[in-house]
Amino acid sequence: DPRIIKHPMKTEKQKEKKPVGHNPPPFRKWTKYLREVSVVIIGVAVTFIGSGVIQSLQEEKDLERYLEAVENELRENRTSLDEKLEFETLNAGLSRSLSSYSPENLSPDSIAVYGDAIPRMIPFSYKSSAFEMFKASGAMRLVGNKKLLTSILDSYTALEEARTASDI
Repeated sequence: DPRIIKHPMKTEKQKEKKPVGHNPPPFRKWTKYLREVSVVIIGVAVTFIGSGVIQSLQEEKDLERYLEAVENELRENRTSLDEKLEFETLNAGLSRSLSSYSPENLSPDSIAVYGDAIPRMIPFSYKSSAFEMFKASGAMRLVGNKKLLTSILDSYTALEEARTASDI
């Protein structure tokens, strides 16, 4: 009878029926899951590798800049030290020249002009700000050439010794 209203509740048989292709077999669920996980893992790995490469390139550029700054600073210090040595050599020559004469044999004008040359010393100082930045940055660990690093450290040690000797 068309007027009979069917009950909206599904029978047990209807509940069990599922459309074809709606639920893949368990094997397909796992392969889909593994595919998604592998894409995520590969993405994370590529990100880490890319980040490492970028960081390595940046550290290489920073190292080049630090070494260039230290090289320029050492050149300036070398010029300053050469000037100091030239002055001290001249001063020592004048001192020896004046010391070779007895004070009685020197004319008063010579003593007045050159007398101050004997005790005169210009204190030596050097720049080390680029080197200090290099040390503080931790970039020393990136220097592959350990002989170069030792040479830089020895240069600044020698500059400090020259400064200390000029303070005496």
